[in-house]
Amino acid sequence: MRTKLARGPDYGIWQAYQDSLPLGEPVDLYSEKVEPGRWVDFGTIRCERGEKLLQLRCQGRNGWSSGYVLGLDQLELVHVR
Repeated sequence: MRTKLARGPDYGIWQAYQDSLPLGEPVDLYSEKVEPGRWVDFGTIRCERGEKLLQLRCQGRNGWSSGYVLGLDQLELVHVR
């Protein structure tokens, strides 16, 4: 799973999860100015039969950030055999 995430002065630190298990590492989206989305790869997710829960959860914020914003521009799931 990969996402295109924007950055800015009031953005938080975010972590992706599948069924309550973390995917990849937390991503700090703080930047001095608002920036367009950059691709972030959270790794491979397992999609077996049944319902799956994908989440992005806020883990806090950088000491320089004034908030916890998430700017999700795009989400990409690619089927791999």
